[in-house]
Amino acid sequence: MNTLTLNTITRLIQSHQKPFLSSYKKNRIPLCLFFSASLITLPSLHVHAATFPPPGTDAIYNTAGDNIDATVPGTSKLILNAGQNTTLAIDGITLQILNFNNLGGGAIRVNDGGMLTIQSIDGGVANFNMNTSTSAGAISNAGTALINNSIFNDNHATNGSGGAISNAGFNALAIINNSTFSNNTATNGSGGAIFNGGSTAIINNSSFNNNSTTGSGGAIFNNTGILTITDSSFTNNDASFGGAIASLNGTVNLNTTTGNTSLFNGNTDNSGRNSITFFGVGLTTLNIDNQNNALLDMRDPIREALSPTHSTHITQTGSGVWALGGDSNFTSALEVDFTINGGRLYLYNTDGSLGVTDGTIALPGTGSFTLGMGASLVAGGNNTISAQTSTVTFENGSIIRGGSSSQALGGGSGLFENGGSTHLTITADNGVALNGQVTLAALDVGDTFGLDAVLGDGIGVGSILKNGNGVVVLEGVNTYTGGTGIQGGVLSVSQDANLGNALGNLSMNGGALRNTLSFSSSRNVNLGAGGGIFDTQADLILNGTISGNGLLTKIGGSTLVLNGINTYTAETYIADGTLSLGPTGSIASSSGVSLIGSSAVLDIGLLSAQTIQDLSGVAGSVVDVLGSLAFGTENSTVFQGMFQQNGNLVKQGIGEVALTGDSSAFAGHTTIQEGTLRVNGQLGGSLRVSSNGRLMGTGSVGSLQVDGTIAPGNSIGTLSINGNYSQSTGSIYEVEINAQGNSDLIAVTGSALINGGTVLVIQEPGTYTPGLRYTILSAAGGLSGTYDALLPPPTLFLAYLLDYDSNNVYLILSRLASAFADFATTLNQAAVANAAQSLGLGNPVYNAILNLTSASQAQQAFNALSGEAHASILGSWIEDSRYVRNATLNRLTQAFMPQVTAEKDKFGNPVVLTPGGTALWGQAFGSWGHIESDGNAAQVSRNIGGLFIGADREFGPVRLGVLGGYSRSKVDIDHRASDARSDDYSLGVYAGKQFHPWVAKAGAVYTWHQLDMTRDVSFPGFFNNLRSDVNGHTAQGFAELGYQTHFRQMNLEPFVGIAYVDVDSGAWRETGGAAALRGDNSANMFYSSLGARQAMLLSFIDVAAIHERAMLAWRHAYDDTAIKSTFNFVSGGIPFVIQGAPIAKDSFVLDVGLDTDIPRKNLNFRLAYMGQFAREVEDNGVSGTLSWIGD
Repeated sequence: MNTLTLNTITRLIQSHQKPFLSSYKKNRIPLCLFFSASLITLPSLHVHAATFPPPGTDAIYNTAGDNIDATVPGTSKLILNAGQNTTLAIDGITLQILNFNNLGGGAIRVNDGGMLTIQSIDGGVANFNMNTSTSAGAISNAGTALINNSIFNDNHATNGSGGAISNAGFNALAIINNSTFSNNTATNGSGGAIFNGGSTAIINNSSFNNNSTTGSGGAIFNNTGILTITDSSFTNNDASFGGAIASLNGTVNLNTTTGNTSLFNGNTDNSGRNSITFFGVGLTTLNIDNQNNALLDMRDPIREALSPTHSTHITQTGSGVWALGGDSNFTSALEVDFTINGGRLYLYNTDGSLGVTDGTIALPGTGSFTLGMGASLVAGGNNTISAQTSTVTFENGSIIRGGSSSQALGGGSGLFENGGSTHLTITADNGVALNGQVTLAALDVGDTFGLDAVLGDGIGVGSILKNGNGVVVLEGVNTYTGGTGIQGGVLSVSQDANLGNALGNLSMNGGALRNTLSFSSSRNVNLGAGGGIFDTQADLILNGTISGNGLLTKIGGSTLVLNGINTYTAETYIADGTLSLGPTGSIASSSGVSLIGSSAVLDIGLLSAQTIQDLSGVAGSVVDVLGSLAFGTENSTVFQGMFQQNGNLVKQGIGEVALTGDSSAFAGHTTIQEGTLRVNGQLGGSLRVSSNGRLMGTGSVGSLQVDGTIAPGNSIGTLSINGNYSQSTGSIYEVEINAQGNSDLIAVTGSALINGGTVLVIQEPGTYTPGLRYTILSAAGGLSGTYDALLPPPTLFLAYLLDYDSNNVYLILSRLASAFADFATTLNQAAVANAAQSLGLGNPVYNAILNLTSASQAQQAFNALSGEAHASILGSWIEDSRYVRNATLNRLTQAFMPQVTAEKDKFGNPVVLTPGGTALWGQAFGSWGHIESDGNAAQVSRNIGGLFIGADREFGPVRLGVLGGYSRSKVDIDHRASDARSDDYSLGVYAGKQFHPWVAKAGAVYTWHQLDMTRDVSFPGFFNNLRSDVNGHTAQGFAELGYQTHFRQMNLEPFVGIAYVDVDSGAWRETGGAAALRGDNSANMFYSSLGARQAMLLSFIDVAAIHERAMLAWRHAYDDTAIKSTFNFVSGGIPFVIQGAPIAKDSFVLDVGLDTDIPRKNLNFRLAYMGQFAREVEDNGVSGTLSWIGD
């Protein structure tokens, strides 16, 4: 490192010397400058010290890139007179201005009309250090001084004011930006750093640290001037008066811009900690403007210093925070007006880490403290505002609250309000005037804010609104007349006067009123939608009216007495303590009373006759009834608590109230006037059931008179009567029974007197049998009298009887003489009814029928049990036999019926061809249809599809053939919950011979059936799902004789035919339950047919000919078409005969389609419609046949 020491240098650096510094930089020689009393010169290097420029000219102090400081030593003072303007531009370096010692401004003096500008370029700094003068240690300004980015350190006014700067003069203006003032002093004067005498000083973003004076204003003394300070800090400054700032009259403006913090901390004067002191004989104004999220952090208090003729006006505006600590005392002033027009005034709590004590404000005998609309006064500790005879006013919309640890003070400080327990005392001889509605708040749960003040009306009517989730304690005897509102948290009072004038209302829309001492109040209460809570830490009597639509909730261990005729409509909750309804009180409009805590009590006084709506309560809760209480609506509720005392209870409303607690100690009388009282606990005293009332349950009651309905149990159960029992004419005993022999029971410890009434029997689902005997009433003290009537459940086959002895009433079941078949309406129903009755008592089918309650149920049961589907299946097999029969006859018709072609013989007649040779053929078919019900058997829906194949050839004059096939059919009988699936396999032979023009055809086919049947047997009290596998067969033989002729290109063949069909189910047996059947059934049918076949050529080309071919016939069945089958129940009983759905007696059969012949391939394809139409039967189907006919 190279060192250069300079002394007695006229100018160190000016702009024309840049080439020297540039060349020095090129040599890359580090340079450090030190100043001493000797001169050391380097070869060819001449450096001059910095000086001030001539007055009225400018100077630039800079480097060519090296960080080199420059110094103006204290030898050449800069004096600017009127008209002389000088700018000291400091570019990127620190310009040291030090050791000046001159009168009237140690280093620089700006006279009236002169102007000094200290300009910072690229971080350049002016450092005024160790300058001295009798006053204005560094700068004396009587003109204009614009000072930027400067440091004033260790400057001294040895016998005057302004340790660093004196700004004094009629036109003096000092604007100081981004500067630091440290360790400056003023001896025998004021303003340790700055003296502002009758002038204007504007200070922005600057700091004042450790400045002091033996006079006033450790940092700044404002003597009748205008002092504006923005975003600046004052720490550890000291003076006799005004540790940081003292103002003799004049105006002080403290501004903090958005998001910034201004700080006063550790400043002291002879009173102790102090930020600002006001004094004089005129007026001093302090204006505080804290913008959004800005913080004026004034940990040191402000005060007035022994100025009985001086006034101070303090005004806060903006939306930011003024945090004030310590004891701010103004009592020595003539008048102080303290106005918070915006933002938040936060009074600090004692905090050792911040070095701050509880904020207090003491006002003189005259003056005011005003909290404006929207402004907040926040107590962060145990704070006090002492106003004496001054006026304290809280404007409409202002807020007073306790501190909350969730609330930041702002300004990026990281500080938060002190929460928990806070307190504010306002002592004012004239009380606190409320000019409208003022909000009191404790924001968070766990915050408690106490306010000790006398709150009264100001201009107009004053009122209080409690807000926040914490607790606000009102301690004053308040007189405001506009009422009190609670919207959250707790408002705690110890006397009615805490809530203002006795005529003021209380409005609650969420939150609680807590009383800590006993008192009574006649004020009216309104419950908003959020409801209201009364927390009685001592007894509270409300004589006024409670109205509104919100809930009323009672908590706290003491008693709340309601003496007003209240009209609120929501529910009443009692969580703790006692809610007492006085003789004149009423909560009849409340939608119900719920005792939601185990220590909750509803008290009905001796002279009180009360009506409430719904009543409910948890176990342990108590309703004390000395007077009378009517309760109940159309709703159902449960009261698990206890009734006590000896008053009267009335159950009203059509709903049900269930009592599950132990009210055996209740010694009064209960009346069930309407609706149901279900006693599943104990209820003492006497009880009467009125004609519209109903008593149920499995608990116990006292002596009982029943004029209405009694229905023991919750289902089947016993109701105990601890006393005597009587039942009158017109009353009803609803007794519930089950098939296991259990029943309801009225168990009387005393005597029972039955003066008529009706026993109404209610059966649980089950299977009841004759011989069951139920005890439905027992009386240990004896039984007298009988019931007038017995209303049994509907029954067909069972009888219900009442029987008596000296202590009991019995209900007995016996068998009626009616037969099952008495209720049958069809042959099938009668047949199965007789068979079911033959099964006998104990059989599930018999027992189930025995319990049917209507004829329609019996008929449903008989139809379900009949097994009718098995009979109808035989009829379906007979009907379906025609498909293989028709396929065979159609093939023989194709073989023998001549086909008229388009060719002509030599006479012009069409050529007629007769097919011959060997033939192979196959037919696929499908059909769907139904068999109608005849009123006895149910309708059958069915469909079938399959494939037949065959082969035939001529053997001499006879054509012989064989065929085989498979089909699958489905049968559904919906009204009998039955369905079947059948796989059918067929094998047959056929033959034909032509005796021109006659043709004879015949065949025989045997079909095997593999059938799967399922049935659901379902009727009240019974269900079986049954299944059976049936292996049956169909055998048939058939013949037809036809006469062939033709007309032009049409062939005709009238014919007659016969067929015999025999079907057999084989032995089968159902499984799946007691209703299972077994059988082995067969049937046969003889048919005759009369009809005609017709064929005609429609089109002929070289490769194919298209023919239309049709058949229409009348078919007649000769035997009984209602197929009969004999069944037995697998479980026993007599056999019975069931008829199936009837097959067609007379029907028209139609087969019409198109044939396509391809002679060159010897192929024929036929597509046809098949139909059968009868009164009972209808079938529709299609078929497709492919034939190969050889030569």
